[in-house]
Amino acid sequence: MKSLLMLNGEMLLKEKKTGVDYFHLIVTKTLISSNKDYKIQIGAFDETGELEKLLEKDENMWLKPYIIFTHKKKLLRTFMPIESFFGEFDIYFCDGFVPYLSHRAKRICIVHDLIAKTYPENYSFVTRKYLDLYFKRLKKADLVFAVSEATKTDLVKYYKLNSDKVKVCYGGSGFEPSTKHTILDNNMIDLNKRYLFYIGDMRVNKNLIKTVSAFLDFCEDKHITDYYFYLAGNKNGDYETVSSLVSKSKHGNQVKFLGYISDNDKDLLYQNCDGVLFTSVYEGFGMPIVEGMKYYKPVITSNCSSMKEVGEGAALLVDPHHVETIKAGISKAYYKLIKVNRDAYNQKLDRFDLKYVALVINEEIHNLIAE
Repeated sequence: MKSLLMLNGEMLLKEKKTGVDYFHLIVTKTLISSNKDYKIQIGAFDETGELEKLLEKDENMWLKPYIIFTHKKKLLRTFMPIESFFGEFDIYFCDGFVPYLSHRAKRICIVHDLIAKTYPENYSFVTRKYLDLYFKRLKKADLVFAVSEATKTDLVKYYKLNSDKVKVCYGGSGFEPSTKHTILDNNMIDLNKRYLFYIGDMRVNKNLIKTVSAFLDFCEDKHITDYYFYLAGNKNGDYETVSSLVSKSKHGNQVKFLGYISDNDKDLLYQNCDGVLFTSVYEGFGMPIVEGMKYYKPVITSNCSSMKEVGEGAALLVDPHHVETIKAGISKAYYKLIKVNRDAYNQKLDRFDLKYVALVINEEIHNLIAE
């Protein structure tokens, strides 16, 4: 029986998971439960020994039969063969850096975005150099998964990858609506008010300067004082600029920066919002679009990059480069002029279901094994 090592153990054990972490969690669990043709194990770099302790948590117990820890420094993988950390496998499924090999094996890699290439200002010099090396090494992979056609196009454009070697598996969200959550963890949130919801960080590509400007302009033009914009996520990137913009507006108290929020509050914010406002200028996929659809909420997103691909035919698409077009979308949400097409949403949700994504990945793994 062939063997596969998934190099994503740290992501699966992370306590505060991102959307990408949940992607790996659900895809890995589905591959394990649905596959009987090859043996799967999971590798984790655990330099301090702290990750191994997390294995005792109830939600991580399922990992015990599969996980292999190494206490060697992760940085060493940039020039040492992967076998020196985890032993020999037939296939290595990489969460990032395509590993060096000392024996004949296949390598698979998944790419969620190329923000480091399209918006290098989001990263430090050292991080940019590392990520550039990482992407250049994709040519060594036998198979590369991209989470959208837009990401595949960028991979071929910037790194000259063979298009046939790049397969689109699509992304998705592991976050599901719940009926259990009733009490908020963040006292800045008032669910009795009408509001739009944004979730994500504040890097340049997120376009929050124009998005927040559009919201403030709309409130100013229409003399609206009872409408709010809740932004959840890391206060990085353009936060200082956006915060300054808000502080200078007489409608600034209608924009709330929530920072990192619990899954409990995330669920409640989606449940009660007027709509999801996600007008980024570049994404690898666009998880908040899918999450908004899961709650059957109006989704206002961009007509470019992967967002057009994910939202077209279901979400309201606007030009993110112009404040006026974003403002027009906000106006439609406020006046309840956006009609949710549940059938269109359901078609999107079926395609971007992570269990389905895992089956697509599993089929490509089988094809690779058969070569």
